[in-house]
Amino acid sequence: MKSRPTLRKCLALLGGIPLLLSFPYIINAWKTSPLDGGDCLFAAVFIVSAIFALVFTKTKEHPQFQPPVLVATLIFLGIHLFCHWIGLNAGAIASAILFWWFLLWLTHDATFASNLLPSFLILLLATVSSTYWLSVFLGVNATTAFGVKVAVMILLLFAEVIVLWKGWTPRLELVLFAMGMAAAAMVLFQLGNVTTRYAPLLLEINPVAGDFIGREMEAAESFKRFFQKSDAHHYRYVGREAETFSLLSVKCGADIHEIHPASHCLKSSGWTIDEEHPLTIEMTGNPFCVTEVKGHRGQITTLLWVWYSTPDYSTGNFINFRRCWTPKEQWTTYQFGIYGGGNIERQRERLLELLTELKKNNRD
Repeated sequence: MKSRPTLRKCLALLGGIPLLLSFPYIINAWKTSPLDGGDCLFAAVFIVSAIFALVFTKTKEHPQFQPPVLVATLIFLGIHLFCHWIGLNAGAIASAILFWWFLLWLTHDATFASNLLPSFLILLLATVSSTYWLSVFLGVNATTAFGVKVAVMILLLFAEVIVLWKGWTPRLELVLFAMGMAAAAMVLFQLGNVTTRYAPLLLEINPVAGDFIGREMEAAESFKRFFQKSDAHHYRYVGREAETFSLLSVKCGADIHEIHPASHCLKSSGWTIDEEHPLTIEMTGNPFCVTEVKGHRGQITTLLWVWYSTPDYSTGNFINFRRCWTPKEQWTTYQFGIYGGGNIERQRERLLELLTELKKNNRD
């Protein structure tokens, strides 16, 4: 692409506009979300490492135009616009970063892009909700997931030094192949969770379930406004060991956007998510899968089980639920939790005891 250096620099700067438009959302997430607050570290390191790379980078005066790079640039711009349209903020931010990097390759050259690649990968680590999703994929708590990101950042800084020292220039095919393999690895890692179905588990909820006593909580106006098109009920139970249990039952209506992952709802209510992973349990001899969420708010802790069920089958995975959901099927989602400290295995036992008693109420 034969163009003046000033024009190329302007285009390179304009490539950051999609990401800049997401800054208000990013800043708010850093301020309000305990899971995202530390990600400003990666943004700061990106700025320093990018400046360092630019100081030691020389570009061709007339870089060669590469049609495949243009195609990749347009693809990520399209992904960004689509994610922005459907409200997938993490996808919009990540695709904006990749669009910017490919535009730099398009307007400059492969050497310029390769020298900045480690910096832009570090910036990807600052994507909102990346710590949460990494903890879900790896099945670890948020602290460990953040530690993994820091370790990756350190490796990328070493990689940047090597790239600048050795003058390594990647081929576009290799970059796209690596991105595709990373995406495929994440999909395969979660493929079982997002495709497996289990027997249905729908509950007939009574105030007395074995030695557990409960009642339905009066719905607040905000609760009613949120579940305008769904039939939602919130119950509280107490057990003989002075535990408190919470059960949210929502018969999904026509608006799927009223149903969110339980961890997102907890985070918006001021809870810190410590861990989230799939858990397979056995009830009456049959395997059953839930998403288990551990969290705390101040000194209060919670252990939460979440699943989604139709009269024909159930799943414990939110992505699988969204993949299978149709307005015609009668979906019900349950968020079933225990509050207070204690041994986690004992908390699981007590959750299973109450769940088994509630299931006994089901009419055949």
